[in-house]
Amino acid sequence: MNPQHLKLLPDWSDLYRHLITLALTEHGPARIIAMFNQKGGVGKTTSTVSLGAALAGYGRRVLLVDFDPQGALSVALGIRPSDGDLTVYNLLTD
Repeated sequence: MNPQHLKLLPDWSDLYRHLITLALTEHGPARIIAMFNQKGGVGKTTSTVSLGAALAGYGRRVLLVDFDPQGALSVALGIRPSDGDLTVYNLLTD
C-alpha cells in the first residue's frame, strides 16, 4: 500500500476520541440506531455487536433487537434462538 492509499483510510484516533465523549454519568433520551441492508454477508451482525459492546462499555444502556429470521445476533451474544417461546414476530402481531 502506498502512502496515498493511507490517506483514504479513516483516522481511528478521531473515532476513538469521539467515542470517549460518549461516556456518561447520567442517561438522557433514548437514541435509535438501525443497522440494515438487504444483502447478506456485509457485516451487519458484527457491526451491531461491536457497536453495542462499545456503547455499553462507555456506560450507555443498550438494547439489541434481532430481526434476523436465523437469529444471528442472538447466536453472536450466546443466546440460542430455539430456547425462547416468543419471537419478534409474536410481539409485532399480538
